Amino acid sequence: MIKAVFFDCDGVLVDSERLHQQLNGEFVRKYHLGIDPEEFYIMVGSSRQMNLWPRIYEKLTTDWTIEEFIENLRLYKAERVKNSTFADILFPDVPPALEFLKGRGMKIACASSSAADYIQRMMDQCAIGSYFDLAVTGLDFEKSKPARDIYLYCREKFGLKSEECLVIENSPYGIDAALAAGMPVLARRDTLFGMDQSRATRIIDSLQEIPAFLEEG
Repeated sequence: MIKAVFFDCDGVLVDSERLHQQLNGEFVRKYHLGIDPEEFYIMVGSSRQMNLWPRIYEKLTTDWTIEEFIENLRLYKAERVKNSTFADILFPDVPPALEFLKGRGMKIACASSSAADYIQRMMDQCAIGSYFDLAVTGLDFEKSKPARDIYLYCREKFGLKSEECLVIENSPYGIDAALAAGMPVLARRDTLFGMDQSRATRIIDSLQEIPAFLEEG
């Protein structure tokens, strides 16, 4: 019987992956960096520890150092999104799904590879923080996703067994982390980035499919 549900953040709670990739594409075109924007898709769901930037940088046409490239991209994206909020990209099926789970007495955690202040800002702007019993970032662990550490930590904080925990993910890195922790994982269907979600327990189109999955179990 499932007693806790662990949510990834980007691409699961908020439609941020689409926004990030859109801005990546705008950036490389503006500065004529000579790279197909789809090369950035390997970053979806990744963590800082994975350090995938060199794989992007080696394909660029630029005089920037890798450090300059990363910083210039960060500043460009920050300027573009400064007047928007996470509430603008919150998936509409999130609040009712969280309300349902809380009503069932479920423990709820956000387990993301993003930084703690990023997660907190998302929760504050979307007004969903009260639903979560725990929020944890992969940056607090020596190994982030696809390592299982973050999900084992959530399980242990709630005093549960792996089979009592359900994970909601979207990226193959997160799916692999959940499976390595021995937990069933539902993947929010990717229609944009060509991600391999085949290893998920089930691919879902909406979080409104969670109740049916729980009933089956």
